Amino acid sequence: MKTSMRFDLVDLRLFLFVTEAANITHGAARAGMALASASERIRLMEQSLGAPLLERHRRGVRATPAGATLVSHAQLVIQHLERMRGEYGAQLPVRQSSRSGNSCPFADLHHCSAHDLRSGEPPKTKVGGGEGNERGR
Repeated sequence: MKTSMRFDLVDLRLFLFVTEAANITHGAARAGMALASASERIRLMEQSLGAPLLERHRRGVRATPAGATLVSHAQLVIQHLERMRGEYGAQLPVRQSSRSGNSCPFADLHHCSAHDLRSGEPPKTKVGGGEGNERGR
């Protein structure tokens, strides 16, 4: 049976923030997200994968083996996006983001449509527009 992993970039960044902080509340705050929203996103990620990503304890959280694998992949995805920003940043005209006032040409890239991390297909991006809630779950 094929497992469908549909995580968007907001999910990946949130998960990295949560695991770095070892705390869902602090990770959510760093992501600029309400605790309830962050918890729901993580729950949906776990449901999509069919395995727990975090061990929850009274004093925080720790990545499970599946969560540690996701951390590794999420870090690579984010690193590649940052490299892409750097490579294209000098080539593309600077535009003002309607959402954040940020002048980075990839300011809204974290609002890409969800994509299957295991498919090997490039993500379908929506630069500037939408709210990134096309979660495909």
